[in-house]
Amino acid sequence: MSQSVMPAPEKPRPAGTRAGLGLAALTAIVVGSMIGSGIFALPSQMAASAAPGPLVIGWVITGVGMLMLAFVFQTLASRKPDVDGGVYGYARAGFGNYIGFTSAFGYWMSAWVGNVAYLVL
Repeated sequence: MSQSVMPAPEKPRPAGTRAGLGLAALTAIVVGSMIGSGIFALPSQMAASAAPGPLVIGWVITGVGMLMLAFVFQTLASRKPDVDGGVYGYARAGFGNYIGFTSAFGYWMSAWVGNVAYLVL
C-alpha cells in the first residue's frame, strides 16, 4: 500500500527580507563562469588560428615542462622535508633571505600580471 507524503509548508519570510544571492556570490558566479568558459574556448580559438602540428608540439612542450617542474618539487621535498613555504622556502634555504624574498615577490607579481592579462583578454 502506498502512502502519499505531503511536503511541509514553507515558513513565511520576515517582512523586508529578499530571497536571492548577495553581491559577492553573484560576482563569484560571473567570474567562475568567465574562467570556466575560457578553459573550454581556448582550444577552439587556438585551432582556428593555427595548424594542428604546431598546436600539438606546443601542448607537448608545455606538458613536459610542467612534468619537469613537478619532478623538481618532488626532489626538493624528498631532499629537504623540513623546508616549508614552497618557492620561497626552497629559495631561502638554498640562497638566503634576500633571494628567497625576491623569488617569492617575483612569483607573486607574475601571478598578478597573469591574472590581469586574463582579465584583459
